[in-house]
Amino acid sequence: MTLPAGATYVGVGVSTLDSDRGRWYQVAETLREAAVDGRYMSAFNLKGQCYAVMVDGTAMHIDRDPDARLGDTGIRCNKPLDPERITYHNPYAKLTEQGDDETRAVWRRLIALNTILAKHLLAGRPA
Repeated sequence: MTLPAGATYVGVGVSTLDSDRGRWYQVAETLREAAVDGRYMSAFNLKGQCYAVMVDGTAMHIDRDPDARLGDTGIRCNKPLDPERITYHNPYAKLTEQGDDETRAVWRRLIALNTILAKHLLAGRPA
């Protein structure tokens, strides 16, 4: 999809290699250790995450999981990503309120930063 003429695409995001497996530095150390079958892992075996918030209220959590089931994109969004396939139930409609305290704190900080940036970047223009 391309943005229509005059459209503004503004948002903030943060990516991290920390995951539910541990902090990046802890998990990266496992690359030096041989697995049970004697093979070593590569960086492609490590997880990563991204949190993004857009001025229109869209919030996305992207979870790169090399062990995910086939077909699982790892993308959770509070709004439909495909305008052709609108569904009536979205388990992530309140995405920024879900998760543990640390995850909710990430969302609060991103939303606050996004609000500040949008006020300055979009001053006088509709969001």
